[in-house]
Amino acid sequence: MEHDVSYISILIIPIISFIFYLISKGLVVLAIFISSFFTLLSLYVFSNFDQKETLNVIMYNGRLYFNLSEDRLFSVELSEEKMLSEVIKKVVLEEMVTIRTSVDRIDFINFQDDILNRELNKLIQSEVN
Repeated sequence: MEHDVSYISILIIPIISFIFYLISKGLVVLAIFISSFFTLLSLYVFSNFDQKETLNVIMYNGRLYFNLSEDRLFSVELSEEKMLSEVIKKVVLEEMVTIRTSVDRIDFINFQDDILNRELNKLIQSEVN
């Protein structure tokens, strides 16, 4: 004789039994508050689990500072013989492992290079996907 086991009934029967136990002990209201708290906590944790930030590249006094939002990751000394775009591209490619996990886009602060900015942001998006 073949038996069809419904997985829903395997989950529902213990839940209903637990609810009846709580009703018999007068703990339903407490259980509702506790389950609501843990549900909201888990929703908060899962919504912030994969949050990424902006990598800000700041040029100041001959140095490039790479900040993840407000936290400084590292800085690089600029030399006059190397172009700014080459230095930035080299650093981003070297740090792609870190950038891939925590950065959603790159912004340049107090200097502008739209072509390089678009290129780096495309690179990051392709690495993320």
